[in-house]
Amino acid sequence: MSNDEKKWPSAVFEVTDADAPEAQPPPLSQPPPNGAPPNGNAPPGAPPRERPTLSQIEGEIARESGKYRFRRAIRSAAYAILIIAALAILVSTFLLPVMKVYGDSMKPTVRADEVVVCIKKRAYEPGDIIALYFNNRILLRRVICVGGESFNIDEAGNVYVNEQYLDEPYLSEKDFGPTDIDLPFEVPEATYFVMGDHRATTLDSRSIAVGTVSKEQIAGKVLFSIWPLNTARSLVKPITVTTETE
Repeated sequence: MSNDEKKWPSAVFEVTDADAPEAQPPPLSQPPPNGAPPNGNAPPGAPPRERPTLSQIEGEIARESGKYRFRRAIRSAAYAILIIAALAILVSTFLLPVMKVYGDSMKPTVRADEVVVCIKKRAYEPGDIIALYFNNRILLRRVICVGGESFNIDEAGNVYVNEQYLDEPYLSEKDFGPTDIDLPFEVPEATYFVMGDHRATTLDSRSIAVGTVSKEQIAGKVLFSIWPLNTARSLVKPITVTTETE
């Protein structure tokens, strides 16, 4: 074997990490300091927060419970007020209408600015004061006679029903008034002949412009005057028919 082919022993170099830093095991997780967030994001230098005591927790629960009860009471009161208001509207509209009087067509029995209570009925009788709808208004008038009866009035204002004199003690004065119907007048069936108590100027069934009143036009019978309080009274006063004239 030639010199060129002499085989030299190969040098073996061992590379170590003696100069590299020694690997350290990962640190064990430490519990957060008292009062610090679990994620360790508490601001540096922040004082640790104290844990609430049992009495503080109970007090907070009591306060929250009180707030809840208060809100529930407010809601209950609001619902009750709404229900009462709705019932009052229904009653005042469909069962016991309450109305304020304008004008003097029913004086001296009922005067302007009084507040009256009505009740709906299936039928109405002579003497009843009724509230009726006429030309988008509500009028108060008194039933004088009903369908099938005969009405008459003389120049002095005396009224006759079926040729019998009608006693009307509620009037302060009598008057022929604005009468333009043919007399004696036969009241059509299922209608009511009505008049105001202030006979001199009141438009009522004596006038063709008003005529007799059907049941559908009637809002109810007037029962009481409730305002002003010092004049509150019943307004249910029947009338009588006699055979004598004044």
